[in-house]
Amino acid sequence: MQRRKTLILLTVVALCAHHAHAKPTEKKKDATPDVVAYNDGVDLLKKRRYPQAQKKFEEALATNAKFAEAHSNLGYVLRKQGAEHHDKALEHYNKAIKLNRKLAPAYAYRGALFVLMGDKTKAEADYKTLEALDEKAARELRRVIDTGRESSAKEKHGIVGEHGW
Repeated sequence: MQRRKTLILLTVVALCAHHAHAKPTEKKKDATPDVVAYNDGVDLLKKRRYPQAQKKFEEALATNAKFAEAHSNLGYVLRKQGAEHHDKALEHYNKAIKLNRKLAPAYAYRGALFVLMGDKTKAEADYKTLEALDEKAARELRRVIDTGRESSAKEKHGIVGEHGW
């Protein structure tokens, strides 16, 4: 009986030691390649490493062209890299919205892009759609439309987050 208790205790200690050294951000082993690349892209986006995030979102889309969130975030990182990327960003926002009409961040991002491109009429249309989807995002887009710029404190607003599936 004592020997059995000792074996159980040693097993528990070994399991605890193994888990103590596991990385807290380890990716799920059953995640598909598109989700892994997408989640890596989100991590890079949050660090404002836009060119690297762009590559990860493109990698996700190469595997799954119907990944609406990847299109939306790819549009975001393209927009953040300057005016020379605005047309391509718009293409990805449009694809994201076509794939998922309820993806609020895509409307918020596209509305902000329309403001940057000088098309407040289209930004207002995205604002109207956004009001029904996400009031907080709509308020932020309203502020962007009214001021013509994003605030740095809100820069990360609406990031389509990691997928855990």
